[in-house]
Amino acid sequence: MSIDAIDSTEGLFEGAYFQENSIMPIDALSLNLVPEIEMSMQEKVQLNSAEMERRAIIDIGSGGTKYLIADYNRATGDYTVIKEGKINVPYQRALNASEDHTFGAEIREQGIAAFQEIQDVFYQYGVQQSYAFATEAFRQAGNATDFVAEIANRSGISVHVLEQKDEAAIAFQQAALHLGVPEEQLVVLEIGTGSFQLSIKDETAHMGDLGSVPFHQRILEEILGVEADGKITSLTDEQMKVADKIARDIARQAEKDIKNVIRGEAGRAVVGIGNLFTRSLAPHAANPDVITRRDIRNFIKEILQKSPEEIQNDPFLSTDLSNAILALGFMKALQIHEIQVLDTSNTTTILRNDTNWS
Repeated sequence: MSIDAIDSTEGLFEGAYFQENSIMPIDALSLNLVPEIEMSMQEKVQLNSAEMERRAIIDIGSGGTKYLIADYNRATGDYTVIKEGKINVPYQRALNASEDHTFGAEIREQGIAAFQEIQDVFYQYGVQQSYAFATEAFRQAGNATDFVAEIANRSGISVHVLEQKDEAAIAFQQAALHLGVPEEQLVVLEIGTGSFQLSIKDETAHMGDLGSVPFHQRILEEILGVEADGKITSLTDEQMKVADKIARDIARQAEKDIKNVIRGEAGRAVVGIGNLFTRSLAPHAANPDVITRRDIRNFIKEILQKSPEEIQNDPFLSTDLSNAILALGFMKALQIHEIQVLDTSNTTTILRNDTNWS
């Protein structure tokens, strides 16, 4: 199983309970997956000092399991990222395909293998403390508690399933910190694989399971009449109108107070967090730091001008298309004219908050 470098874009909430992970022995086969790491003398001196600690975070998302290893200085709050990686584990897709909305045997085995491989990396890199958290797919799964116990038993990794409000709160705090904007003047939009949420200070509108994958599936099934695991390779003008209406109807489910804040106060900063904004839309915008409705319309038009074969053969275009439609629908329904793009990792909060580490 390969591990590809990737930035982590999800995070932990401030009041989480952190537990030191014991490093369990891994079988000989898995040990061969990662070459032996020989730490330099400087690294050994640093990690033996009273201030330095090597910490690791596992972010179990709906479509992939990411990890980050960093050396953290408890005295200064500074840190250096040592290694990042991701293993694709499609929890949300497997969950949606199950008849009883549980994790089946196949996806559990795939997940366990990923945790064992990550634990092996932690061992090789001399990780001293680690924390693992899961989000939307684990909140939805009927057998998540049993699976979390199985993960701990077979890999030695303790997984904490974050509540939605806590996940939203940490993303909001990160946006305020990085932009230097007072929390009272901030609105945060976050698209995930399995969820979509809007946040203002002290309040979040969570759109249930109406995230990237579910919205993509609704277009496939309700508009195109094809299987949920297919791809959107074309849309007529009429089909676009229907998809746009679905997106706007989703946006209107936001709490009245949040809608009033977004619509009623000029000068409020609306910030977009997540791969849709940073990876898909920002590179195609006139200004990569600010996405407008026109930018999204042009992006949608650009995709639809491609041939069905081009879209079918690209791993991202189909979902990028549905995500762009979803984001544009939110902007129209909530009268948002532009979105500031924030490429940030919520792991910053974890690493710098010593009260969350033993």
